[in-house]
Amino acid sequence: MKPVPIFPAMGGYTTGILATWFGISSHVQMTIMIFNMGMQAVAIFQTFLAKHQAIVSIDRRRVLRKLFYWGLVGIGYFLTIVTIVLYYLGDISKEQQVEYIRKNIPELEQILMSHPSLDIYDRNANPLILYACCMLFFGPVLGFTSVSVLSFDIILILRRHKSVSSNRNIKQHRDIFRSIFAQFLVISFCFLPPTTVIIFIIFEVPNTQELMSQKKILSAKHFEDHGI
Repeated sequence: MKPVPIFPAMGGYTTGILATWFGISSHVQMTIMIFNMGMQAVAIFQTFLAKHQAIVSIDRRRVLRKLFYWGLVGIGYFLTIVTIVLYYLGDISKEQQVEYIRKNIPELEQILMSHPSLDIYDRNANPLILYACCMLFFGPVLGFTSVSVLSFDIILILRRHKSVSSNRNIKQHRDIFRSIFAQFLVISFCFLPPTTVIIFIIFEVPNTQELMSQKKILSAKHFEDHGI
C-alpha cells in the first residue's frame, strides 16, 4: 500500500493490492502501518538501550536495574498501543465524510468519491484523531531525545576507554551504534514530518500544502518501499 494525502482536508486514500484486491480501507491500512512502524521504533530503542547498558557495564556506571530497564521498554510499547487505539477509534462514518466533503471541498466531491479507499478525518466530529496525532508527534520526539542522550553517553564512554580497549572492540561498538542510530533516524523521519503537517492542517496553518509537497518528494519513495 501507498498512502496518497489530499488537501485541504485531513485524509487521503491508498493505492496497492490491499485496497484494489481486498478492499481494505485506508484507515485500517494506515493503522497497520503505524502499528508496524511504532513497534519497530520501540524495538530499535530497546536494542539501543541494551547496547548502552552493555557499554556502560565496562565501568559499572549508570547501569540500570532490571525493573527500571524493563519499565522503560514497557512504557514505550504501552504508549505505542495507546496511540494505535486512539488512531483506530479516531475515524468517522462514511456519511460524515461525505457531509464533510460537500461542506468544505464540494469542488472535489466527484474526484474523491471515485476512490473507494478514501478516508477523511474531522477533529470536530471525532477529536480522538487529534490526540492520536499529538501522540504520533511527541512520541518520536521523546524517543529521539532519549536516543540522543544515550548516544552522547555511549560516545563519552568509548572515548574514555579507548586507551584500555582494543581498536577492534571499539570499532565493533561504534559500527553497531551507528547502525542502530541510523535506523532510528529513519523511523523518526517517517513519523515527524507527516504528523507535523497533519497538525498544521488541523490548526489551518498557511502554506501547509506547499510544505507537504516538498515532504512528499523526499519521503514518497521510502513510504512505498516500507509499505511493500
